[in-house]
Amino acid sequence: MKRDTQLVGTPGEHPVLSRLLGTSKKRLFINTKLVKKSLFAILITTLFVTYLQPASAAERKKPSWLASCPEVIDVTPNIETKKTQNLRFLNTGQEFTLLAKNSVHPVTEPQSIIGCYVIEDLVSNRDSSPEWQVGSLSRDINGYYFRNAAGVTWRLSVGADGLTLETLPGSLYYKAGFGFKIDETYVKATDCKVKDSKLGSIRLGFPRNSERVPQFAITQNLILVVDFPDARLSESLASVVNNVLSPTTVERFFNVSSNGKFSPKFSTFPAVITLNSLDSSFVPESTGRYFNNGIQQDHRMVKEAVSLAKLQGQLNNYSSITVFAPTSKSLGYYGSAFLELPIDVGGKTTINSQLVGQVGTVNSPVPSWKVFAHEYGHLLGMYDYYIPATGTTGKSPGPFDLMGNTSGNANSFFGFQRWVQGWIEDSEVICDYTTNSSTIHSLTPLNQNSGKKLYVHPIDGKLALVIEFRTESEFDVLKGNDGLLVYLIDMKVASLKGPISIQPSEQDIVLSPRDDVEKYSRAPLSSGQTVKVKDLVIVAEDVSQERATFKVLTDIEFQAKQDAEARAAAELKAKQESAAKAAAAKKTTITCTKGKLTRKITALKPVCPAGYKKK
Repeated sequence: MKRDTQLVGTPGEHPVLSRLLGTSKKRLFINTKLVKKSLFAILITTLFVTYLQPASAAERKKPSWLASCPEVIDVTPNIETKKTQNLRFLNTGQEFTLLAKNSVHPVTEPQSIIGCYVIEDLVSNRDSSPEWQVGSLSRDINGYYFRNAAGVTWRLSVGADGLTLETLPGSLYYKAGFGFKIDETYVKATDCKVKDSKLGSIRLGFPRNSERVPQFAITQNLILVVDFPDARLSESLASVVNNVLSPTTVERFFNVSSNGKFSPKFSTFPAVITLNSLDSSFVPESTGRYFNNGIQQDHRMVKEAVSLAKLQGQLNNYSSITVFAPTSKSLGYYGSAFLELPIDVGGKTTINSQLVGQVGTVNSPVPSWKVFAHEYGHLLGMYDYYIPATGTTGKSPGPFDLMGNTSGNANSFFGFQRWVQGWIEDSEVICDYTTNSSTIHSLTPLNQNSGKKLYVHPIDGKLALVIEFRTESEFDVLKGNDGLLVYLIDMKVASLKGPISIQPSEQDIVLSPRDDVEKYSRAPLSSGQTVKVKDLVIVAEDVSQERATFKVLTDIEFQAKQDAEARAAAELKAKQESAAKAAAAKKTTITCTKGKLTRKITALKPVCPAGYKKK
């Protein structure tokens, strides 16, 4: 099988994990076959099994669905309800689509919130716990309730915002103020801080999730190295950590990418923790399915590692814990961030941890430290920007940002995410609520610690145009393609679905690219280049090493500019031709002789050559 270089070492978040427990989790795959086999890991606790029940006889489902809609009940149909097209379970991050009444097709416009809801791409996947991807919102004499196809029921009460049906205390995944939220109308952010529409464990927009690891100053993070009775570690502790995770590189990366505002420190537990369980017990026969025997096995590995480490030392003074299993064959090429998995670290509970398996070394084609850093990005609350497929969808950010394709070499975080994290100050952002074609904007390089670093124009309540100035730097290898990087950031698009779309230079297109990394390698605009985005055109004026200037015009203004320039060019050409003709008309001709030789000379002021006399 052809090796899929786009996905080698490129981490990805299993959607079911973030949607079920707000967990950013992924297995890292070597080839497309493994991706198809193991893309959706099942994140289910043993509690899930308690609720499983057979589907009803009258099934409402498409042939491809592995679960059907539960019965929809409304005992007070004459009382109007709010309307929506989608339902978002804030407690887990799941996003459901409302189906038309007595249909298996989505509604085309907002309808009553009472009905059947489905996540269609997951309900058809056996590895994504399909019974948890379809459910009905009903109403009885006690009010609203949501029941999924697994038989789990959440009683609901209308929240103060009128948009959230809050779950009651004692409910599965209960969080105060959280629940099922219907569609919200978002207005354009006058401060350009586009609001995150999901408000889940990981976030694309504002506000940052405060439950994630601290993002300022120095933080302490622990690395636990584990092995197994059937897979012992022969390499020294320091050697394996440095050769694979390379903590000093990751520390430097975050310091640079935060413009010096964040300095995470990673300490390695002084001894290898040998688990009691066999490596082969976690994923028997390398099925790639981590939910086995009623237990989420990768969670079990992390919890067992922590429980054993607690017997040997203090673990409660760290912002995060990384369990590193370099000898685990059952995990394979693997990296996961667990964002809502409670772990008792001794008098304290942490919900920010990650698990890393065999991810190569720092000398691999995709250096292994990138996997470690990518997962830590999730612990900071960042999205996945790449698309888990062949790497040629055109919807990923290509070589830009470590949360995208780790096979790319422009790994610095996007400026907008830096702003969300607080690493870029409000004063360093050009907030352009309404564009003005006469304004020339100026940006300094993204990794520089002075000047304006980011341009943001909110197109609507969920979509923003963003421009930043990328230059060659320690973690950005651009190979001469420095310039203005233009992209759209769409809050409606989920992690792993392409929420950030690069808008490349229209004068420097890569023909027949092998993947998105190559496709967008020349995306930044250099002097004189343009790109059309929606009804706007970005015109790069002067791009140097120190700064980049540009204008943002409407399509009509840009067309008028081009027409004016064309007219000016035509007028100049006409003047030049007219002057040439006029000059030609003023020329005179003389006859010059030299003995028997005769020459005619034509010029404005004709002169005979040396040795010739004018006749």
